[in-house]
Amino acid sequence: MCNIEVFKQIIGEISRKAKEGRNLEYPEGSIGITSLIYCPLKTQFREEHPEIEADSLEIDEGFYFEKEVKEALLSLWGDKRVKLEDDLPYQSSKGLNINGHLDIALIGKKKVVGLELKNMKLAYHSLPYDSVPEEAKFIADPELVKRISIPENYILQAKIQKYLLEKKYSPKPVEHYLFIKTMVKLNGSGLKKVFIIRKTEESITREELEALIQNFMEDKNPRYPWECGFCPYKKAGICEGKEITETAKVPTEELPEAVQEALSEYLLLNSRIRDLEDYLKKELKGRSVEVTNGSGRPKTIGYLERTKYDWDLRKVFQLLGENVLDFVTVNWRKREDLEMLLAERVALSEVRSTRKVLEWKGLN
Repeated sequence: MCNIEVFKQIIGEISRKAKEGRNLEYPEGSIGITSLIYCPLKTQFREEHPEIEADSLEIDEGFYFEKEVKEALLSLWGDKRVKLEDDLPYQSSKGLNINGHLDIALIGKKKVVGLELKNMKLAYHSLPYDSVPEEAKFIADPELVKRISIPENYILQAKIQKYLLEKKYSPKPVEHYLFIKTMVKLNGSGLKKVFIIRKTEESITREELEALIQNFMEDKNPRYPWECGFCPYKKAGICEGKEITETAKVPTEELPEAVQEALSEYLLLNSRIRDLEDYLKKELKGRSVEVTNGSGRPKTIGYLERTKYDWDLRKVFQLLGENVLDFVTVNWRKREDLEMLLAERVALSEVRSTRKVLEWKGLN
C-alpha cells in the first residue's frame, strides 16, 4: 500500500505548481486593492512575517482557475490584446498609493474589458425553479445573476477596479466583469458547477475611494465578521483577532431588489407552510406517512412516537458530583430567575462570562 507521505508530497507539489509564477510586487508606499478592503493589519503582518501564507485547497483551485482562463484568452487573442495582471495605479491625497492588479484586461480598438476571476465554493441564490437548465455551463442573464449572492467584498473590489480602469484608459469606454466559477444548488438536480458572468454596473467615486484609504490608515480592525476565522496570522498566534458582532437593522427598501423579492417570497412561503401544516395535523389524525423529498430521500412526516425522559436531577448530582457539569446546561427558560438568585449572593461576573455571537434568526 502506498505510504501516506507519498500523497502528502503529491498534494504539496500540486499546491506549489498552483502558486508558480504568482508573485505580485508593490512599490514602496503602496498597497493592493485587496489589502485596502480587508483588515489593515494583514498588510503589516505580511511584511513582518513573509514566511506565513494562507494555504488551502480552495486557494490552490483559485490559482488553477486563473491559469486556465488566462491561457484560454492568450490562445484566442494573443498577448497584444490580452494584458495579464494589468497594473491599475492610483495616487491618493492621503499619502498612500494604490497599485491594483486586474486579473485580465482585454484591449480592443474601441473598448476595454476588464475581468476579475473568482473561484467560489458555493453560491447561494433565489433562482426560480427550472430557470437554469441542467446542461447549462454558465449563468449570464442579469435578471438571474442578481438573484445569486455575490460577496460584498467581491463587488467592492470590482467597483474600485472599474473606476481605476476608466481612469487609465479614458476616453475609451470600459466594461468590467466578475467571472466566477462556483457551485449552485438547483432544484431536482443537486449541486451543479457553473460559471457566473456578472457585469459591474455599480460605481465608486473618488471621494468614496479616498474615504476607504483614510479608513485603512486609521482603523486597524477587521472589515468583515468572517476575516479572523480565515486569517493565517491569527492561526499562527501573531494576532489575537477580534470578534465583530455589531449588527444594524436594515430598512427593506435599502436592500437590493433581488433580496427584497426573495424576502417577500420567504414570508409568503412561510405563511403557506404554516397553513398547510395546520391542515395536515387535523387530517392525519395521529397517523404518519412516508414521502419523498426534493432530493429523492424518503422522509416520514406526521405523528411519530418518541420516548421522553424525566430525570431525577438530585439523584444524578449525588452520583456524579462535579462531573455532572459535563452533561447539563442552564435551563434558558429559567435563566433570569437563576441570575436574580445568584446576584443576591455574588457578582454575576464571578459565575458567568459574557460573549456575543452572530446567529441567523428566521421565522420559525
